[in-house]
Amino acid sequence: LFDMQLENGAWGMTLATVNQSLIAHRFGVKRVLLANQLISRSDTQAVLGLLKNDAEFEFYALTDSLEGVARMAQQVQESSLQHPLPLLVELGFAGGRTGCRSMKDALAVARAIHQSPYLRLAGIEGYEGLLVGKHRDQDLVAVRAFIQDLLTLTQQADAEGLFSGDTILLSAG
Repeated sequence: LFDMQLENGAWGMTLATVNQSLIAHRFGVKRVLLANQLISRSDTQAVLGLLKNDAEFEFYALTDSLEGVARMAQQVQESSLQHPLPLLVELGFAGGRTGCRSMKDALAVARAIHQSPYLRLAGIEGYEGLLVGKHRDQDLVAVRAFIQDLLTLTQQADAEGLFSGDTILLSAG
């Protein structure tokens, strides 16, 4: 399945867990976007080990808090990884399951990533799926507003020079 997607132009694989990421790597996937945060120390260490042992492997994770940024920076520093870990700021919404609840909070997280020598702001992410209910017209308004917020956050972070690298990742649902 990985091969079929990659052969047909997939940029990489978006996966839900570190275990799925390890399996994908074992089957030759060289670029993974984890659609979650690295929370447990064992998961983080597993990913950092892959990155240290395979220079061609690219891994991106999400974060939505200053605490998460501090935890990731400390673990990357302790691992002696030779390059910063790429992260995407996750933008959420009131009542959502994850993500920064405001643009102000999201920009603070982006700035903290940018300031760390152990992390790299690679992009912005959000999941609009929880905005969808039974009223299509209202759902479309809510989803469009959320996507506009993702774009605005990306533009603000870019205007501040917070992104590192030539590419800015923007990911939604």
